Amino acid sequence: WGIFNNDVNENLNINATPEQLMKRAGYTLFKCETKEDVEKFRKYYALNEELCTFEDSQRINTHTIFWAVKNNVKQIIRQNFLNPERQDEYGTSVLSIQFSKGYESTLSIINRYNSSVRFAESTFSNNLDNIYPGLTYSFQKHYGINLIKGRKPFHLNGYISDENGTYHRFNNQINGVCYCADNVIIKNGKSNHYDPTRYIIADYYIIDRQDKTIKLFEESGIIDSFVDQFKQIKKIDSTVRGENKFIKVWDEDGAVEIVLNKYNQITKLTNNKIKQIGNGFMQYSSALKELVLEQVEEIGNDCLTENKSLKKIVSPQLSTIGDSGFYNNEEIETLSLKSVKEMGDFCFLSNNKLSQFEAPKLERVGKNFMFKNNQIKEVNFPKLRKIDLGFMKSNVSAKKFSAPMLDSKKYNMCLNKNFKEIKKETIISKMLQTISKLQSSEDVWDLF
Repeated sequence: WGIFNNDVNENLNINATPEQLMKRAGYTLFKCETKEDVEKFRKYYALNEELCTFEDSQRINTHTIFWAVKNNVKQIIRQNFLNPERQDEYGTSVLSIQFSKGYESTLSIINRYNSSVRFAESTFSNNLDNIYPGLTYSFQKHYGINLIKGRKPFHLNGYISDENGTYHRFNNQINGVCYCADNVIIKNGKSNHYDPTRYIIADYYIIDRQDKTIKLFEESGIIDSFVDQFKQIKKIDSTVRGENKFIKVWDEDGAVEIVLNKYNQITKLTNNKIKQIGNGFMQYSSALKELVLEQVEEIGNDCLTENKSLKKIVSPQLSTIGDSGFYNNEEIETLSLKSVKEMGDFCFLSNNKLSQFEAPKLERVGKNFMFKNNQIKEVNFPKLRKIDLGFMKSNVSAKKFSAPMLDSKKYNMCLNKNFKEIKKETIISKMLQTISKLQSSEDVWDLF
C-alpha cells in the first residue's frame, strides 16, 4: 500500500472502459460483488501462495476488488517457474486489483505468487497505467474511483506509506502486512505502533519483554515454527552494542541467542537446545547470515525459503531436511552437513554461490535437488542411493561426479547430462589406465 498513482490528465479523452483496456492488454477483467465472487479465483493459486484476501471475510466490504486474468492463463504453468520473479509471465498472469473504499482510495496490485516473492503487492509499482496507458483515468471515469490525493506515482524503494501518508522503512511484506524497522506493523494502510520500551518487532516476530512472549502478528496468515522453539519463557534480555542488538531468551532448557542489525532484522540465531524444528522455520527472515543449531536432528518444510543472506550453517546432528529447505539462497559458498541422510523436494535450489558441499551420509533427495547450482565443480555423494527428476539440473561446472551406490540405470532419466558425460569419461579413462598396465594378450581378454 501507499504507492501513489497518476494525476488525472484533464486533456485525456479516454472513453474505453477498464474492461476494454484490459482486453487490449491481454486480460479479462472481473469485478467482485460478493465473497463468493472472490472465492472463484482461488483456483488460480498454487498451494501456499493463496492471497490472504480469500480468508478475509471483510475484505469485500472494505475494498473494491477486481481480478484480471490473462487470456492464455491455462498455458502458464507454475512448475515452469522454479525461480520466480515478481513480474515474470506467471506472476502477472493473474492480478488482484484492490482499491480501499472511501472518497480517496489506496491501490494494491497483487500478483499470482503472493508471498513467494518480495513486493508482490506492488506489482507494476501499483500503477495501473503500467498495465495499459489510461487505465487509471478509466477506473476513475467508469467506477468513480479516485486514488489517494491524486498524486503521481511515488515509490521509495524499501519504504511504504500508511494511511496518514507517513513513510516507514519495512523489512518484510507478507500477506498484505508490512513489518517495519521502526516497530510498526501496517495492514491495509493502518499502522500499529508498538512501544519500543516493551516490544521489539524483529523481522516479523513480536517480542514482548513484559509478558515474556514471542508471537506472530495475529492477522499475519503465517505458519512459522520459529515461535515454537520457546517453551515457558522466564526472561528476555536485550543489550545494544554498536549498531547491533543482542537478545537472550531464557526458558527451562536454557537460552536462545538472537542478534539484530540496526533495522531490527535477525542476522544470527543460536539455539543449542532444540532437537526438532517444524514447518516454515524463519522462511521470510531474509537478513539471517548465520544459523547455529548444534542439537537439531530434523527440520520441516520451507526452512529459510526467502533468505538471501545466509553464509554459515552449523548443525552437526542434522539428519533430515523437509521440502524447499534453504531454497534460493544467494550467498552461501561452502556447506558441510556431515549427518544429513535425507532431503525433500527443491532443497538448496538456485544457491548460485555454493561451490563446496560435503554430505558424506546423504542417501535420499527429492525433486530438483540443487537445481541451478552452477558453481560446484566436484560432486561426491558416497552413500547416495535415491534421487529424483531435476537432480542438480543445469549444473555445467562439475568436472567430477561420484555416487558409487547410485543405480545409474534406474535413475538415468534423472541425471544431469553433464554428469553422464563425466561418468563415461571416467570409465574410459580407467579402462585405458588398466590396459596400459597389462602384460599379455590374455590379460586384455580378461577385461571382457
